Amino acid sequence: MNQSFRVRKSSLAGSVCLPPSKSHTIRAILLAAFTQGTSHLHHLLDSPDAVCAVRTACQFGAKVESTPTGLKIEGVAGQPHPSNDVIDSGNSGQVLRFASALAALGNSYTVFTGDESIRSNRPIQPLLDGLRGLQAWAVSTRQNGYAPFIVKGPLKSGVTYLDGADSQPVSGLLMAAAFIE
Repeated sequence: MNQSFRVRKSSLAGSVCLPPSKSHTIRAILLAAFTQGTSHLHHLLDSPDAVCAVRTACQFGAKVESTPTGLKIEGVAGQPHPSNDVIDSGNSGQVLRFASALAALGNSYTVFTGDESIRSNRPIQPLLDGLRGLQAWAVSTRQNGYAPFIVKGPLKSGVTYLDGADSQPVSGLLMAAAFIE
């Protein structure tokens, strides 16, 4: 069953108290990194995946500062800076999928990889297909549907389709869609 969703630009202000969850922490860090202005995040889960999300946010040009209660993040307003290095997601499928969708907002090539599990057991092809449907350039370097892969935008508004068996590619595209003109 195909479902369609329309994502429209809006603005958001307020405060949200996050439970200490790895998924919520990663989403909050990466979304804050791409918003306009400064975000203050509290009650984050301290984990290797969260550290990876912070490192990735910095690679896109966000300014991240530790505070006594969490993080202060100055975002890039939906315009990632070209990364000076390959983005290594370690063992985090969420960082890999969310960051690669967000990287497609920019107009530069971004290379993604991860550990052995990411490179051999965590398919990225559904997300690459979804990104290409929105006019990004996205290819697996070994042409096997796994990392390493390269993404280049900019994403354009439109209609795309992807296999939704795994929610992470869908979440990544929805996060990036919030920043498309």
